[in-house]
Amino acid sequence: MDYFFDFDGTVVDLWERFYHVFCDLNGLQNLSLEDYKRIKREYEKDDLVAKKLGIHISEQYFNKKRDALEQEYYLFFDKPLVNVKLFNSFIKMNNSYLITKRNCVDNLYREIKRLGFEVELDKIIVLESNNISKNEWFEKKYYGEKAILVGDGKEEYNTRFNGKVDLYMVNTGLLNLDTIVDCSCFKKIEKLDHFIIERM
Repeated sequence: MDYFFDFDGTVVDLWERFYHVFCDLNGLQNLSLEDYKRIKREYEKDDLVAKKLGIHISEQYFNKKRDALEQEYYLFFDKPLVNVKLFNSFIKMNNSYLITKRNCVDNLYREIKRLGFEVELDKIIVLESNNISKNEWFEKKYYGEKAILVGDGKEEYNTRFNGKVDLYMVNTGLLNLDTIVDCSCFKKIEKLDHFIIERM
């Protein structure tokens, strides 16, 4: 069995990074992280979040956001959501991969190393942000019989009907699983550590 772990929002907490990028690009100083998280999970799209806050997003915002989210200054806000030693042990014991959508691969590799994750480069699958979806990747690039995919967002959720994927979801990322009516197409994980311990 092959294991694939989404990185942003599943293995590492991305909320502070997204919060600081949103506030910095929109000149916000009085918005708390908890308020941002609550509004973002309710409205999802940044233009709707901005509307709720009574601010206007510039035309250049989304391009600036895409670039800022991968700058090392903001990446330093990321924190592990899993016991790193436990995760490293699992990766070494099983045929496991990290899979993520990033444009700046070098910054990703440095972040993985800085946070203490010991993952070989050939076990890190990086999809360019606007190139191919994870569902398409599993359809066209994955040649194993069955994969367990652990994720937190829409990219992973969109693989739920893929016959090659057994989907597990954590509620730690941008997608609020509590808003999904039919959860029968995936298995919900309360904590990534527990998922790993059960399979050690």
